[in-house]
Amino acid sequence: MDHFKKATANRHQYDQYNNPSLSAVNAVALANGISWEDSYRILLEQGKRYGLMLVNQKCVDNMLKEAGYVRIPHVRRMNNYSELNDFLLSEYPSITHAVVLTVTGTVRKKRYCAVHRSSDPEEGFVVLDIKEEPRSVISLWLDYHEIGGEKPAVDIPKMSEEQISYSHQGYLYFQPNPLKNNIGDCVIRAYCAVFDRPWTQILEMLAKSCEYNETVLNSQFTYRSLTSEYELDPYSRLTSEGKGLTGKEFCKRLDLMYHKGERFFAKVGPTHVVGIIPTVINGNKQYAIADSWDSSSRKIGDYWIFRPAKQKPVFVPKIADDVAPMSIDEGKQLIHPVFGKGVITKNFQEEKRAEVHFPEYGDKLLTHSWIQANCKQAFPSI
Repeated sequence: MDHFKKATANRHQYDQYNNPSLSAVNAVALANGISWEDSYRILLEQGKRYGLMLVNQKCVDNMLKEAGYVRIPHVRRMNNYSELNDFLLSEYPSITHAVVLTVTGTVRKKRYCAVHRSSDPEEGFVVLDIKEEPRSVISLWLDYHEIGGEKPAVDIPKMSEEQISYSHQGYLYFQPNPLKNNIGDCVIRAYCAVFDRPWTQILEMLAKSCEYNETVLNSQFTYRSLTSEYELDPYSRLTSEGKGLTGKEFCKRLDLMYHKGERFFAKVGPTHVVGIIPTVINGNKQYAIADSWDSSSRKIGDYWIFRPAKQKPVFVPKIADDVAPMSIDEGKQLIHPVFGKGVITKNFQEEKRAEVHFPEYGDKLLTHSWIQANCKQAFPSI
């Protein structure tokens, strides 16, 4: 296929074909010359910032902005990559990389792809993607450094209205979402209650347990992964006279059975999970479902027990918001694991990024932290 090269930044060769948000992770990684994990973390920080799941379009759009990309308005639809190449050579001949949003066929599934200028002048621009197939381009994102614009501003988070807080036998109002959003994040809410950790940290834990290869962090796959990783003990549903227990009945049974601070991750019906914790309601110590809505009248299914007294502490290393400035001087040479030898041509100290020129691949913007972690012999000059 003309102006196409098969490529992925994911070391596991994970197929993000039907996941637009993961395709954006792949596109930003390939376009910027950074690792999959570094690119994923840009998206992850948007989920933390907005209190949204990573598949949300707002998270994807702001990930691209955070990575320095500006959406070019009024770009006509291009039916294939040859038309994209002609458009870029005509309208933006000096750029070296971009990100495009593409669709295919009648299914119209969207996917983000990286674009690189080829080392062969006659080849022009090539699209990098995990799957080779005819696709149309419907939007174009360019690096603001290369088009001389201003750094794109990410959206300002908005707090949702507080809900009324109440409790009763078997239920305790609990909404750990940082912006009080009701977004179908029951797995995250449940683990917040079980592990007594902030919403943003649980989001990080779920992503880490999936090796940063999932953006739907509210599925059976993700919660079973975390219950296994932190060694929660699995149990089948409790019954009385052959019938399952409601949430209120389940909590009463727990009051009789457990007295050492155990916490519970439980299924409620086929599509919901909750955290059940020891608490004090109206002066009485009792177990209650901690959730943003009351499901105490619904039947409890399988459950898992977290025993704080015997478990290793739940710990997620703090990811610094800023990376300490590094002494990356213009003119210094380095060896990139993919692009080979390069020279630092510009150092954007405030943004903690540097522009590196690679003879065969053109100019790339790399973060200081990524250079330090992945490039060899950056200091001193080669």
